[in-house]
Amino acid sequence: MQTETAVVSLVESFGERVDHAAAVGKYADMMVGKRGDAATSGLCGTAFQGSCPVLVEETKGDLRVHQDYVDAWAIQTALAIPVFFQGQLGGALMALRGNQTFLEKQNPRRYSRLCPLGFKRELWRGRLKGGF
Repeated sequence: MQTETAVVSLVESFGERVDHAAAVGKYADMMVGKRGDAATSGLCGTAFQGSCPVLVEETKGDLRVHQDYVDAWAIQTALAIPVFFQGQLGGALMALRGNQTFLEKQNPRRYSRLCPLGFKRELWRGRLKGGF
């Protein structure tokens, strides 16, 4: 997957807090070390809450993604995938991309294998606008 910035976010306090522990790419320096409440963390918090990957193809105006980052970094598409270890939420992997969506050059079915059937149908139909 081509991305401008990839982030490893760790869960703290049983899912209540998020720590952007590592990042690589264009905006890595601005992401690493940021910590906050999962409920207000944007895309990672949404992935933590739903325990399912979250793909936002058009970030502008989608409140699951912090709009200040969308504007400042020109992010068009964002993806967060929760990571589990021994049945416990450990964090999330997040990918951010500007200028083009992830799905323009790739098959959306690739992402649909990651979650339950309802998520697959909604992703394929492009209906994941309002959350879960």
